[in-house]
Amino acid sequence: MPADHKNSHTKTKRVPRQTTTKPSYYEGESSDGDQTQDHDIIMQDTNLDGGDSQFVVEALKTEEDEAIKGIKPEREEAESSTANSRAQPDHDTLKTRQSIQLRLHALEAEFKKKRDEIFNEQLKHIDEEIKAVREGTHPEFEERLQQIIDKREQMLEQHALALNYQRQCIQKEYEAETLRLEESYQAQRQAVNDRLIAEVEERKRKLSEDYESYDIHNDVAMDGTMRTHTQRRLRTRTTQEVEVKVKKQKMSGPSVTYKLCDSDINEDLAEIGLSGFANRKSAASCNKKK
Repeated sequence: MPADHKNSHTKTKRVPRQTTTKPSYYEGESSDGDQTQDHDIIMQDTNLDGGDSQFVVEALKTEEDEAIKGIKPEREEAESSTANSRAQPDHDTLKTRQSIQLRLHALEAEFKKKRDEIFNEQLKHIDEEIKAVREGTHPEFEERLQQIIDKREQMLEQHALALNYQRQCIQKEYEAETLRLEESYQAQRQAVNDRLIAEVEERKRKLSEDYESYDIHNDVAMDGTMRTHTQRRLRTRTTQEVEVKVKKQKMSGPSVTYKLCDSDINEDLAEIGLSGFANRKSAASCNKKK
């Protein structure tokens, strides 16, 4: 059928070419480009037949009508065949589409399954990591914890060194301050000792002077009315006379009449602060009485 249809088409194409070219040729329009081989054949036939152009044109028209009448059923058959051929690919396309859709559904289901598996696997892995972190066995947690421990130990070591340094500084300051206080104490102690010794020596000297100036036995032995009278002279006094006068005045004491016993005297002297002096005097008096 397709070959017949093709031949019919070629015939229809050739017939119009003959109808279009024949009238132009008989009307006197001669052109080299419009003349074809079919025209030459037709002209040769007409020349051989005696040049009856009208008969030739009518013959061509009848042939064209017959060709057109023969083409119509062929065209209908071709259209029906093309419609059948189009209907058949539509069915194949539908099957192909259905198969593709089935494959897409299968791929989508497989994708969802894989997605769920990956999600569950990752979720399980995350849960395991959380559990490891809480238990303290996670490798990353251990690594970070080790870094923190190292930093802590380093800081503790630095603080220990700083503490030892401060202790040494404080110990040195303490020792220096203790030494300074000890030196100050020794100096003050020596000063107090020297001052007390000086005071005691001064008291001893005063006591010795008092002993020499207030000798009780000498006062008793001396006459109460006895006075030393210096001679008044008009001449210049020498140093010897002045010394003798001073000595006489120093040795002289007040005339005291003792009417008290030794105990009363000692009590009075104790109240005055001369108890030791009174004891010595009483002892001396006792010895002399013996």
